[in-house]
Amino acid sequence: DFPDHPLKPSNPGLSNKDARSSSSARKRENWPEYPEEPSASASLSLLRKQWSPLLPSSSVAILFHAKAFQNQEDAIDGCELLSRAVKLANDDDDDGALFDQLDLVFKWIAH
Repeated sequence: DFPDHPLKPSNPGLSNKDARSSSSARKRENWPEYPEEPSASASLSLLRKQWSPLLPSSSVAILFHAKAFQNQEDAIDGCELLSRAVKLANDDDDDGALFDQLDLVFKWIAH
């Protein structure tokens, strides 16, 4: 079962401005690139560390389950969660949670 909005900050005190500024800060972070890329588990761990404060705990559990990614089937629930977030982004009252976290979404998808 997904939360109301899977990408809304889990911290009720975190405003959109806070989320956007953290997005700006993430753009300044040094994300490793080929050939310096860390192992898959290390990059997923780094992504979890960056993204978890912005997500409900139920979304963190779906996107970063303990089993890790052994095959494509392991990512199905996370893909469904992100698909729901895209559908919610089309709503008139959406506050841009998907777009504020798009860099993290792409990193997760690329993993």
